[in-house]
Amino acid sequence: MEVSGQVAYAFGFRTAQHPWLATLRDIFYPEGRKVFPASVLTSLSARSLAFWYWDDGHFDGGLPSFALGDISDLEAEEVARLVRDRFSLDTYVKPQSTETCKIMGVRARTADVFFYLVRDFATEDLLYKIPQKHWPRGVVPRVVPLTKEAQALPRDLA
Repeated sequence: MEVSGQVAYAFGFRTAQHPWLATLRDIFYPEGRKVFPASVLTSLSARSLAFWYWDDGHFDGGLPSFALGDISDLEAEEVARLVRDRFSLDTYVKPQSTETCKIMGVRARTADVFFYLVRDFATEDLLYKIPQKHWPRGVVPRVVPLTKEAQALPRDLA
């Protein structure tokens, strides 16, 4: 690391772009700017809501929220309304939103409904985003041991 002088290892990978991803980009970024098409939001399933939350969601103070990105106040209000209507959730644009990132929150009175919708799609690595009372049966968090000791790299990585 340049600042600390410590040696650190990282792993990464690249994949070929599938043509389907270009289609999705055209839907959500026409003209290069993020949008939330009403046709997509009105047809969301519980699974798609869960995947959206796992990717752009936050669990803070016991309540879920979604980072919507750099969209206008009017667009953020429309996203919140469409999600509210689709799932009967009490959604709103949070006052903590900034010019560069609007945040859609779910109020406490419907948070349990939200977690009921998404919980069956949680894996052990996502349990930190939902209250323990909503963890799916049979899914428990994996405890990863932390160590500061030097670890030898396996031969195939060395």
